[in-house]
Amino acid sequence: MRPGCLRNLGYVPWDQESVAILSDARIENYSRSLFPTSPLQQTAYSRVLKRLNNSQHVIVLALGGSAVYGADCRDEAVAQLECSFPGRFVRSLRRSYCMDEAQLRFVNHASGGQGTVASLPQLESLLKVGDPSSSSNTTPDLVIIDFSINDVTMGLYMGKRSGITSLPEDVEAATEVMLREILTSSPASAILMVDQECRGLNTKQRFDTIEAHRRVSYAYGVPYLSYGDMLRGECANESFSAENAKYVNHVHPGHRTHQFTADALAAFWWRGLSLLPSASLGERLNVTSPDGPYVTNESRRSKFAVCRAVCRYDARELYGQPSSLNESACGTLSNVTVVQGNFSLYEDRPGKPGWITTGPVGSAIEFGLNFGGSPRLTLVVDQSYEGFGDAEVTFDGHPHSSKNRAWARGTRSDSLRVTTAEVISFNVQQISGITPGFGMWPLSRNQRMRLTLRTPGKFKLRHVSSC
Repeated sequence: MRPGCLRNLGYVPWDQESVAILSDARIENYSRSLFPTSPLQQTAYSRVLKRLNNSQHVIVLALGGSAVYGADCRDEAVAQLECSFPGRFVRSLRRSYCMDEAQLRFVNHASGGQGTVASLPQLESLLKVGDPSSSSNTTPDLVIIDFSINDVTMGLYMGKRSGITSLPEDVEAATEVMLREILTSSPASAILMVDQECRGLNTKQRFDTIEAHRRVSYAYGVPYLSYGDMLRGECANESFSAENAKYVNHVHPGHRTHQFTADALAAFWWRGLSLLPSASLGERLNVTSPDGPYVTNESRRSKFAVCRAVCRYDARELYGQPSSLNESACGTLSNVTVVQGNFSLYEDRPGKPGWITTGPVGSAIEFGLNFGGSPRLTLVVDQSYEGFGDAEVTFDGHPHSSKNRAWARGTRSDSLRVTTAEVISFNVQQISGITPGFGMWPLSRNQRMRLTLRTPGKFKLRHVSSC
C-alpha cells in the first residue's frame, strides 16, 4: 500500500478548516437529497466506481473557465493544472483509492474567459483526452463541468451587446445543448455538474443563472453539486475571493476556496455519488433522455446548436503537433497559411494557445474549409477591453468576395474590463445584406477563409470550424 493511502476510509478532508465550514450536518443534508439520476448515468458511475475499486485506469476531465483552469490559485505545493478544485478532488480520490497519477489521470481542458456558449463549437475537441498525436482518442470516465463564474459574471450574460439583452434562459438553453451532446457522443462518461460560484446569489440574475444549470441537470438526471447550497448561505463569510483581493483581478477564488470546494466535492462523492449504483430508482425517476424531448425554448436553443464540423481547426488540439504539418486533410496545420504580415500559433498564456498577431495592420491568415448542406462558419476569438484590434473575414477567390465580408471584433463593445472567449457564428450561405453572408453554395469544397487585421492591436483566434 502506498504511503498516505487511506483505502476505504471515505471522505477525509485535506484541510481541517473545511470541517468547520462543511459541517457533517450540512454534508449529510445535501448529499442525501440526491435528485433522480438517469439509468445512463447510473451505469456510467457504476463503471467508474468499479474501475476505481479495482485500481484500473481512470481519466477525469475538467471543463470550465479560468477558475477551473487554476487562474490565481497560488499554491507552491500543487501543480498549476491541479490547483483548482477538480484537480484537488482527484488528488483526494487517488489517496482514497490508493492510485497514482498514471492510474488515475487528471486532464484539465478548462480555458480562461470561456462560458458554456463558447465551449459548444469546441466541445468535440475538448472531450478528447487521448494522445493528441494519435488518430484515436480515449473517452473520459468522469467529466466535471463548471462554467458558473463566466456564465454568471462575464461575456454573453451581462448587460447589453449589440442591442441584445441575454438572460439566464439563454444559459439554460446552451447548457441543455451541451449536456445532450456529451450524453450522446460519450454515453459511457459519468458527468458531474458543479456550480462553485456562490457570491451575491441574492442578485436575481446570478441566482437565476445558477438555477438554469440546476434545472437542466435535474431534467437529464445528471448529478449536480452547488457549493453555495452545501454552505447554506455562508459563502460570503467564507470570503470566496478575498485572499486574492490584493491582486488586480480578484474575481478568481484562491487556493483555500478551491480546497474547500474539493472537500465539498469529496464529501458529496462519498455520502452520495458512491452510493448511486446501489440506489433504487423507484418512483423518483423522472428524467428525459439524450434522444427525448427538449426542456428549453426552441428559439433560444437554436442559437446554440452544435455544428457538426466538416472542417475544424482548434488551437488547443493542434498546438504542438508537428506531425500534422505533413498532412493535407482539411483541419490540419498544412491547410493554414499566413499570407501577409504575421500570425503564429502559440500560447500567450499557459493553456491558452491561439493563432495570434500583434500587427502590423493588414496581417492575414487563411484556413482551407469545406462546407455541408447548410453552410455555417464558427469562430472563437478573444475579446478584451484594451489593446486588441478587429479583423475582417472574407473568402479569397469566392465570386462574392468583393462585396461580402464580415467583422470579427477583438475589442469589447461593453464596459467590462475582462478578456473572454467569444463565439462568432455566420450563416455563410446567405448573401450579405440582412445578415453577414457570402452566398456560399451547399457542399462547397476547398474554400479559403481569410482573416485580416484591420485595426491596430492584438488579435487572437482560438477556433475555426465549418459545417
